[in-house]
Order: sequence, then structure tokens, then C-alpha cells
Amino acid sequence: SGARQSSGAHALWRALAQRHPLLYVDLHDKSLRCLGREVDPGLREALFTRMILLGRGWDPALLANRTGMQDLA
Repeated sequence: SGARQSSGAHALWRALAQRHPLLYVDLHDKSLRCLGREVDPGLREALFTRMILLGRGWDPALLANRTGMQDLA
């Protein structure tokens, strides 16, 4: 997901987050940084902010381990 996401697409992602963990991340200069499960509207709309839905068996720690994601949350 990204800053140019429609309100309908955003609502779909939020609905899916009822069944799958959702994280906001910053993807900038080929680095992934965790922003947490909730962010303020200004940060959510930032160009480099993305929502990630984690699949079955995944959690933030596993994602960080597999991707080198830094924890800013």
C-alpha cells in the first residue's frame, strides 16, 4: 500500500488486518524500518510509508530477521 492508495483500498487493507497482523513501515534508500501498528495520519500519507500485512506464521520479529528491518517503533 502507499500514499496514493484509494480510500476503498485502504478500507480493504484495514478489513484484512482483522485476520492478519498489519505493520506500517518506512521504505527509504533500500532500507526497511518498522513504524509500528498505528501511525498518525501525516506519517501514514508520507511517500515512503507502506502498510504490510503479515501472512500466516509471520510476525514482526521474523520479518525483521528475514529482511534486516530496523525497529523504530
